[in-house]
Amino acid sequence: MSDNVERLRRGYEAFNRGDLEAVFELLAPEIEWVTDERVPFAGTYRGHDEIRALLRDQQEVFGQLTMEPYEFFETGDQVVAFLRQRARGQASGAAVEITVGHLWTIRNGRAVRWQGFPQREKALEAAGLPARR
Repeated sequence: MSDNVERLRRGYEAFNRGDLEAVFELLAPEIEWVTDERVPFAGTYRGHDEIRALLRDQQEVFGQLTMEPYEFFETGDQVVAFLRQRARGQASGAAVEITVGHLWTIRNGRAVRWQGFPQREKALEAAGLPARR
């Protein structure tokens, strides 16, 4: 497993423990965070402050959100992670589970860009990888 993949794996573990400080150590201060237009809180967020605000907003709606990565693909300075996200609505109590792709761009050991994809093929294509893996 590469250093970048191992860093991301530790970052997901930290997120699931609620250790956001450890997560932010993996993110460059100038990180660009791009969510898919079809998901709640869609948009582009820049820097730690905007991402912290986004995560607070998500927690108010979804409560505890966990991410379980199960597959990684690496090409150059990019890593595609596929994971299961689980959450429960704070108000409704409804459980949600989805499978998504995260495309990370990592430079000098820190993520400078993140983009979320609801479809596997789109995440792979965005990294320049064959859509069928």
